Amino acid sequence: MSDNAIRTRAISELKSAIAEKRASIFVGSGISVASGLPSWSGLLAEMIDLVSSQPGNDPSLVSDAKLMLADKSKWLILAQLLRREMGNNFSDFIQQRFTDRAIKPNRIHESLVDIDWKTVVTTNYDRLIERAFIKKYGDDGDIPVFTYSSAPNIASSYCRGQKFILKAHGDAKEAPESVVLTEADYRQLVHREIGYQAILQTIFTTNSFLFVGCSLSDPDLNLLLGFLHSAFHGNTPLNYALLPENERHNAEDKVYYTDFKIHTITLDPSCREGDIRRFLDELK
Repeated sequence: MSDNAIRTRAISELKSAIAEKRASIFVGSGISVASGLPSWSGLLAEMIDLVSSQPGNDPSLVSDAKLMLADKSKWLILAQLLRREMGNNFSDFIQQRFTDRAIKPNRIHESLVDIDWKTVVTTNYDRLIERAFIKKYGDDGDIPVFTYSSAPNIASSYCRGQKFILKAHGDAKEAPESVVLTEADYRQLVHREIGYQAILQTIFTTNSFLFVGCSLSDPDLNLLLGFLHSAFHGNTPLNYALLPENERHNAEDKVYYTDFKIHTITLDPSCREGDIRRFLDELK
């Protein structure tokens, strides 16, 4: 199927899903990057700088960390290493970096809150989506926000058809020490939060999702998709992902469709933000 045909089909099917209250959106770190927050690699680079400035740091460890940063396959191991080396400074860093009031919601945030999604899921720690809702709708935009530790409340809101934001990997303001960053964090989440697993499976198997601001090779997204695939084996509604042309390959497209029912829609890398906004505006 051609890119134009997939885009046309995505618009049509997502409009129908929105009208039928079975469409949700997944917001990745790329949307917050447009506001000035770090990408996955940027966050790790900032953590390396902090570790290198700590008293008694090991220069060889810092040197190795910089080499690992250049290899995407080592990012989860690197995150584990840096989190351990930062110790108690980690939660302070996460809170300060991701709750800075000077960082504002951008135009993509403003476009996505215009659409009546059933659920907004994000792996981002920041509060830019929440602030975009309040900026647009005032008190009516003060919708519930949940993290993985709130399974009963998530289930209750979902069953009542109430819109909410699910911060799948934690909240930098409420519990910076508990954000999910490493593979070990994710294993703990999978093993301990059984109720959360169940409601997450329900959300992803009853909604068509639009993925924005993420790369399908991002470690955090792959951890989430890997867990979900083990539960539903690709038996979900059709999903769509907006991806820059230089970040997708036909072979990968086939795998993501087979395993996760995700069709990829090509964005122009030179005007990624504008392309995402235009797509969201078409959905409105």
